[in-house]
Amino acid sequence: MNKTIHEQSKQLTLGLGSQDIRSLFKVHAGDIGPLTNDIIQDNYNRLVKWIKSHEVHVTEEVEAFFERWHLLEKQMAKLDEKIESLLNQLHSSRVGKIWRGIPIPQVTTILKKNRQIRDLIAEAPIDSITGDTGLLLPKNKKPIEKDRVQEILDYTPVFDAFAGDMENPELMVRVAAPGPHPVAIKDNKRLCFSICCAHNDFFCIKIMLATYVRVNTCDLRVFIFKEDENHDRHRLAPVFSCEFNAIDVLDNQYYPISFPPIGDSRGNVYRIEIDSPNATEDQHIAVWCHPADSKLMTDARMISGSKLLINDEQHERFPLSFLDTQAALYPWMRRLLSGIPLKQFMDKKTDKQHKRVDHALWIYNNKIDHSGFLPAALLLFFQMAEQVGRSVSVSVYGVHDPAIETYCELNSIEYHVMPKSVIQECKVLPWALQQARENIVSPDGFIWFFQSGMRPGKDLIKNAETMFRHYPETGILLPVVENHEKKVSHSFGQITREGHIHTFPVGMSVTHPLNSCARNVDATDSPFFIIRNRVLTEFFYNTSFYGNSLDGNSLDGNSLDGNSLDGNSLDGNSFDGNSFDGYYTAPYQMTELIWQLKKRDYKVRFDPRISFAGDRFKDEIPEDIVDMLTLSSSDEKLSVEVVDADQYEEPHQEIREHFDDQDGDKEDRFDEPYEWVIDHDRISFLKRWRKELFYKPAAYDDISVLLNPDRQTTALVIDLTLPTFDEDSGSLRMFEILKMLVELGIRVTFFPDNLDCTPKYRRALEFMGIEVFCGDYGIADALAGRQYDIIMLSRVDIGHRYMNIVKLLNPNARIYYDTVDIHYVREFRQAEIELDDNMRRRAVKTRQKELANAVMSDVVFTVTEDDKKHLLKEIPSLDCFVLPNIHRKLPFDISWEDTDGLVFIGNYNHPPNEDAVFYFVENVLPLVQKKIPDICLYLVGSYMKDAMKALASESIKAVGWVEDVEPELVKRRVMVSYLRYGAGMKGKIGQAMSLGLPVVSTTIGAEGMGLKDQENVMVADDPEVFAEKICQLYSDKKVWEAISGNSRKYIYSRYGIDVIKEKLKNFLDEDLKNSVVSQICGPLSGNTYQ
Repeated sequence: MNKTIHEQSKQLTLGLGSQDIRSLFKVHAGDIGPLTNDIIQDNYNRLVKWIKSHEVHVTEEVEAFFERWHLLEKQMAKLDEKIESLLNQLHSSRVGKIWRGIPIPQVTTILKKNRQIRDLIAEAPIDSITGDTGLLLPKNKKPIEKDRVQEILDYTPVFDAFAGDMENPELMVRVAAPGPHPVAIKDNKRLCFSICCAHNDFFCIKIMLATYVRVNTCDLRVFIFKEDENHDRHRLAPVFSCEFNAIDVLDNQYYPISFPPIGDSRGNVYRIEIDSPNATEDQHIAVWCHPADSKLMTDARMISGSKLLINDEQHERFPLSFLDTQAALYPWMRRLLSGIPLKQFMDKKTDKQHKRVDHALWIYNNKIDHSGFLPAALLLFFQMAEQVGRSVSVSVYGVHDPAIETYCELNSIEYHVMPKSVIQECKVLPWALQQARENIVSPDGFIWFFQSGMRPGKDLIKNAETMFRHYPETGILLPVVENHEKKVSHSFGQITREGHIHTFPVGMSVTHPLNSCARNVDATDSPFFIIRNRVLTEFFYNTSFYGNSLDGNSLDGNSLDGNSLDGNSLDGNSFDGNSFDGYYTAPYQMTELIWQLKKRDYKVRFDPRISFAGDRFKDEIPEDIVDMLTLSSSDEKLSVEVVDADQYEEPHQEIREHFDDQDGDKEDRFDEPYEWVIDHDRISFLKRWRKELFYKPAAYDDISVLLNPDRQTTALVIDLTLPTFDEDSGSLRMFEILKMLVELGIRVTFFPDNLDCTPKYRRALEFMGIEVFCGDYGIADALAGRQYDIIMLSRVDIGHRYMNIVKLLNPNARIYYDTVDIHYVREFRQAEIELDDNMRRRAVKTRQKELANAVMSDVVFTVTEDDKKHLLKEIPSLDCFVLPNIHRKLPFDISWEDTDGLVFIGNYNHPPNEDAVFYFVENVLPLVQKKIPDICLYLVGSYMKDAMKALASESIKAVGWVEDVEPELVKRRVMVSYLRYGAGMKGKIGQAMSLGLPVVSTTIGAEGMGLKDQENVMVADDPEVFAEKICQLYSDKKVWEAISGNSRKYIYSRYGIDVIKEKLKNFLDEDLKNSVVSQICGPLSGNTYQ
């Protein structure tokens, strides 16, 4: 067999030469005719002819080989039985542990591996064989089972489509090459895509194919159907079909498929299907594809950016702006989705007794035909609900749409047709709220409002519930809506003291740090949101949102006199149903709703993890309202009176002056009718909320002020990387500090020097409302256009790199240098123990950097009192503040009876931790094992190197990194920390003590924490004494329980979250007392209206 394959390999080298390959690249992808290069075609034809002539011979050789192989398999099975019997006898013979120089367990392992290899070969298909030639023989052709066909819809192939004829081809559609994904046509899969023709005489399509192997003999079939909404595709005969063999296809080249011209193809959609009836796992063909996203579909509909590939009728149904956002669903896809019954999903997980659901979807259906997108959105929602075990109800509302109505009837979906007066009076949102309050949602459930045609993002339900659970004061969540270019269509907004709503995130990338973090907001520009059901019922149940304020003769302008907007209706605890009166646009109706909730101590929060893809919403303002407002505005000048200064606490003169009359000829200010309506709503909102708007930024303020409308203290924190809070104690401390700063009302921006964007750690910060500049956004982006009040530089290299630039660009900022630990002290100690002169020289340079950072900063943060003393010894004039590790109370119980073993935890990239483990294993552990032979040491932590993994044995378990550390620690009886050098506070010791896990440590390990030997910790530096204290703790239950209880109590009293948070707050209040920050923002505790 080897001889035969070798001979074939030599003969197959007669394939393409280098000159021929270079000729291939000269063939242009847009050429319609067949390849004309005679050399290439002749060589390839000769190769194919030789393969076909040898196919029968090779097949016979393969069959003969497998006959012999089956005989060998039977003999090997008998040998396996004999070997197994001999091994059993050998294990039970007690003749020793060595067999021919090889340990018995190793012999068993080798034999098992051999058996696995034989099993793998036995499972190989007997009708295929691989070799160096790349020759694969296909299985016998079998017809595709229609019921098992899987349609591939998520990809669009790289192709060119032509109209005209071979003489004068005209390119209609081009999807550029190369595609990033080769989609394999195998396993009864069928690639399906569609083409919308711009011209008549559609006659050719060229598709880029990949053959994988040098000679591929599978068959491909191509079917072309004309799309028709009125007929099922499976009942239609294809317009054209063909079948060809992959042996005629050149790898990674376009393959032309020509057919008789279709005369009336202009404006029609044609569906292309590609399958392979005899493809195998080893031999199949692939189509180069792009993901079928909306941008690609838009590109496919455009030729040179000018000719639109849809006819006038289609353009009426799908406006271009909509097509730019959503890939147009083809008729067959709409039929497929619409045919899926939804009742089976809605009946799941429902409270059968009260028929309550967890989430209610209220979907606004506007005039655009979204019938294909509604089922797609609902199926995605039901899938997400199924994943988290929630129930969902659906209600659709809007103008009457027969297609939507039919779909809702078939799927038991509530369909609410709005009265014409609702549209005429611009009261869609109030009307929807009134309808939704009669819901079947559980008291702790949620109601979603969004528009048909919007595609929901991933994990919406889980993310929304998480945000509401972590922030119980949140009444409404606002999502982000993105378009096909991954830019923001709708997001949060900020409102100025003049009543202008600024939605500056619109048009920005959705990945920009400004749009990636959660935040409290006071305005928005779209009626898309999620509201707690209890909020809706608590404040709005007895209220009529939609009254008769505009019925009959309501368009006389009387509503513009402001009499109903004097603010008196805001008293009391219930929502005033007339609050929407005087507003005609969704942005101001939504902003009114937001401010009503804020007045009742609810927050409205923006969460970028709740995302939709969709078109930009625009209000539909009837012409009669526009005319009325235009006439009213031209007859009288609208002005805003300034409230008397004594109504405010310490009003600023420059703010008060800005409330002067805003008179002027409005005809000179507005060009679009919509702007007249927006300005009317702005003035209505300003009259109602003028007192609260008094302290908002002005429209002419710079972006840094608009980004901070509530005048919070701002902080920029720079560290080496994102806080990897589950890997090292320094990162955990930084994470807790950031969390405390946010809880103190400080607006935090974080910049990792290495630009790391690891989602797990970045999103943990963004969830708290911290802007994270990373990836494509560097330090220039973080500093541009902003002035920070506090800048915190963490670690020596960060301080050395950024100290000068941040002081230059933020001259009024307070600079805090966070040492984490005193690096040069640790390096001097390491050099002394290791007798390393290079390390000593490095420590000298580190000392210079670290002391320079300390001198240039305003305040130095140290982790321990000992670190503070080291610095003050060097420079007595330094202003130092001790900010130690922070420990939150953990819900874990630990007992002497339920624990065993010793444990060490740490980041093994940190040299002191690695040194501690090796020294302990060599010098201390043997002493412990003499008294407690069966004791076991567990090594837990990240970045464990091979040398440490090699320590693994029956008495040492190299556990490595674990996602949740606490459950692993509470299994062990004693924590050991034989640190010979280091500095700062040791997070591993505090973490163990907070769980009640007793610790045995060296003096260096316990330094800076104020611990007392024999009271809340065991301390020893001599290996023998260290081993004795381990044995005492491990064996004496009373001693163990005393140390356990005292250690937990001590940690929470000195380093608990509440203690450190109060300490940090007092420090910041005192430090910022005389700064510019205090003059603008006031004390941290005074910022309550954020």
